[in-house]
Amino acid sequence: MKPFLIIQLLFSALVFCQGLHSNAAPAAINELSEKQKALIVLKKKCNACHLKDKPTIVFALSNMNRYAKKIKKQVFIRKKMPKGNKHNLTAKEKQDLKTWVYKQTRKK
Repeated sequence: MKPFLIIQLLFSALVFCQGLHSNAAPAAINELSEKQKALIVLKKKCNACHLKDKPTIVFALSNMNRYAKKIKKQVFIRKKMPKGNKHNLTAKEKQDLKTWVYKQTRKK
């Protein structure tokens, strides 16, 4: 694995584990790709429930592209996800997820 990729993955894990909020995140978070930012949101706000209730659909870097259309439908069109007040998306999280998901769903 390339050193740069390892550093990015470690940084993503650190952000996820520490539960950093968008207004408290370091400037380096802006250097993450759109997909990495979306993955942080998916891990932080979606996987918490999916691990218990839908273990066959737990989001990871390797599978998130195939779920982009479903994410768009459930989060931005139907507004059914994430469930409960505990996992509401902040404006920054919504924007990070939306930026990635809309690019993915526009591809042919």
